[in-house]
Amino acid sequence: MARRNSSHFETFPYNQDYYTLLRFKENERFSHYAFQARSPQLPLRQELIKALKELNDKLNLSVSTFHLAVHLLDIFMDCHEIEPQQLVLTGSTCLLIAAKYVDVDSNVPKFSHLRSLTNYCNSIHEFSLMERMLLNFWKWDLNYSTSLDFLEHYLSCDLLKCAEGLHTNSLNNFKCQTVYLANLTLSEANFIFFKSSIIAASCIVVARIQFRLHPSWSNGMEILTGYSYVEIDECVQHLVHLAQASQNECFFNHLQQQPPTLIREELRADCKWKLKGVSNHICARTKRKHLIHPRDLKQMYRLTDCAM
Repeated sequence: MARRNSSHFETFPYNQDYYTLLRFKENERFSHYAFQARSPQLPLRQELIKALKELNDKLNLSVSTFHLAVHLLDIFMDCHEIEPQQLVLTGSTCLLIAAKYVDVDSNVPKFSHLRSLTNYCNSIHEFSLMERMLLNFWKWDLNYSTSLDFLEHYLSCDLLKCAEGLHTNSLNNFKCQTVYLANLTLSEANFIFFKSSIIAASCIVVARIQFRLHPSWSNGMEILTGYSYVEIDECVQHLVHLAQASQNECFFNHLQQQPPTLIREELRADCKWKLKGVSNHICARTKRKHLIHPRDLKQMYRLTDCAM
């Protein structure tokens, strides 16, 4: 049997139904709750997201896990005033919950391991209490749609629409860059106010600009996403500024001048880590496509407690 190439996004047989469900969950959240970006202060949030990313990498968790953890964390922080010394406990517990929900089961860390990676600042009992408090706050409903969920859908549904006009050998580089841009948005509070589907669409637009593909927003992408360029323009502008100011600035500037062959060589070294978790954790994506009812999630936690 031929070995499956994990460097490509898998085709999901119910793409349209899945996208409709993602948009429904997204609109449901925005209709019931509007972000205020109240807690914590911006510098603290940026440091916390950075620490969370490092913890995610140490635990070898997927990028999908990291995106969901940040999304959950932002909602919780926006509704609570959290003491600075409790931010690491809150963030790391969000990562643990996200890992249980979307990641490969064998990668889910134990409280003791999580405690050791956070310098033993909190006890196992404190982690357990925080986990229950967070789950009760979200009413045991973790069916959130992140920008990475939408991006994976756009790329797997019809990559030719996303990268129309791009040479076949550059498709993987294009995927790398869109995921990299999606990761950049997590550290900036401005993107909290945009829908995840709009952020994902903006990542594709900016990647098309970087790869010199014209038009930057094709009719095919408009049909696929349901968004006109006018609807995503504000988010695109924010993302362009962010990409220019990031460590990717050199790549962004030089890309306008270099031929596709050099672009592929420049990205080759970085491509592996950018796709880490998206291409290698196939189970995480499959697991994410099945919604877990809050009632069932509670039952799963009870069974876990009995096993311990």
